[in-house]
Amino acid sequence: MFTLLTSPLNDVVTSDQVTLNFTKIPLSREVSAQSYDYDPMNFQIQQKLHPEVKPLKINLPRETVFDGAVEVARETERLEVISLNKESFEIEAVTTSSFFKFKDDVLVKILADGGSSIVHMRAKARLGKSDLGANAKRIQNFLNQLEKKLEP
Repeated sequence: MFTLLTSPLNDVVTSDQVTLNFTKIPLSREVSAQSYDYDPMNFQIQQKLHPEVKPLKINLPRETVFDGAVEVARETERLEVISLNKESFEIEAVTTSSFFKFKDDVLVKILADGGSSIVHMRAKARLGKSDLGANAKRIQNFLNQLEKKLEP
């Protein structure tokens, strides 16, 4: 628990092999897109703290998975969808914590893998050097809800 509280991790991704760049949120905040660059050193820390955070493979076409992800995003309390891009199969959203009203940014990206899909995510805190594990939990919860929604 000590490392969780002191580690400088506030940006969590499902994989360091897929580029997950926010495009609409920096514009809506009128900040530089560079302020959203992912630091690859984070992934080493993340692997130690949250090895469970991985992409989700679903044996359904990308279009079906994207539609399900949109539904989950819209149903998730305190998650505001900022952008839906049906061409790149990406969702950008902002979540607000209930007590302190901290805002974190969320990106969902669905890639085709033959007749299946792979869901990647990124969740980034806007403030602070540590999110105390909130974004790893957020990703896991979203992927679990999506998998449950799309189960046959």
